[in-house]
Amino acid sequence: MSTTGNLNNGPTMLVTRPVHQADQLMELIHSAGGLAYGFATIEIRPAQDRPALLDTIKTLPDCDYVFFISPNAVTHGIEAISDAIGDLPKTVKLAAIGAGTVAALKTAGYQCQLSPKENFSSESLLALPALQDLKNKRVIIFRGNGGRNKLKNELSNRGAHVAYAECYERVIPGTNPEALISKLRNHNINIISFTSSDAARYLVAMLGDNAGLVFNLPVIVISQRISDVCLSLGFKAGIILTKSASNEAIVDSMMAWQKKK
Repeated sequence: MSTTGNLNNGPTMLVTRPVHQADQLMELIHSAGGLAYGFATIEIRPAQDRPALLDTIKTLPDCDYVFFISPNAVTHGIEAISDAIGDLPKTVKLAAIGAGTVAALKTAGYQCQLSPKENFSSESLLALPALQDLKNKRVIIFRGNGGRNKLKNELSNRGAHVAYAECYERVIPGTNPEALISKLRNHNINIISFTSSDAARYLVAMLGDNAGLVFNLPVIVISQRISDVCLSLGFKAGIILTKSASNEAIVDSMMAWQKKK
């Protein structure tokens, strides 16, 4: 749990995570004395091109490394693997960027061999000694639709043959934002948390002409890349970068911000 202490009359944080991933963070916020208002700006759906995904998965026995980009990649990827070939081959090494993804693999019954110890990012994963020379190695990356190509490009530059297994899609939910807009107009939201760049982009898109209501609120982000996206979108009240991507770090940052007010 947070090490910063407990707040009385804490702030209300807008939590933008998908519905099925927001509960733990919201519980920690409440435990710390704050309030959480959940408004998912991302909906996670299974990949539409299922045949292409299953065809890629059938090449797993010939692979050397399998990368999972997120907990969602684990959830949807392992389900598709189960349908296509049963289990991940024991011969492949598993790599993951963040602690949440490592934990999701463990829950699914798999041990992750390669993951950064801190600064959870593609760059930190790529810095691991085991991934420096990948000549003729075969790699599959489980991820959502779209996203950055940095990981694939760098692995390819190091000699690997890389394929994507896009096992889920991130879409804008069809949720009516009127209740959120009302809270924003009444100043009932004090701070926002974003755990992905799309969460920020989609919030602005969902609010439409009312997006200006959030630009003057501080935001908590878990990576420099999300911070850069927030700046480009027009958030201008202060961007707080957490020490890690964990829920505890998000709550610590919220509490530290509140105490400085």
